[in-house]
Amino acid sequence: MLWNTATSKGNVWRPDKRSRFYFDVATWGLAAIFGARFVIQRWLYDSDEAGSLGLAKIAMGYPLLALGLLVVAWAARCSNKRLHAVGLLAARHS
Repeated sequence: MLWNTATSKGNVWRPDKRSRFYFDVATWGLAAIFGARFVIQRWLYDSDEAGSLGLAKIAMGYPLLALGLLVVAWAARCSNKRLHAVGLLAARHS
């Protein structure tokens, strides 16, 4: 929703099941990244593993966020192609 609001596409993607699937994959991907980051770093913190925690914070910081943003970009691109193919975006902009 944030991506389509930022790109002025609104909710035109909502009726299309395939577009919703793409954005579901992106949402679950980001949720998995943030969930794994929390679980692993919390476990290392509770285990008093300072060195491993520092390494985990670096490895699970920007590199994983970049991967998550690539998944979001993939979903948006696939959704845009799909919406153009079925004519939903062309109908909205005309």
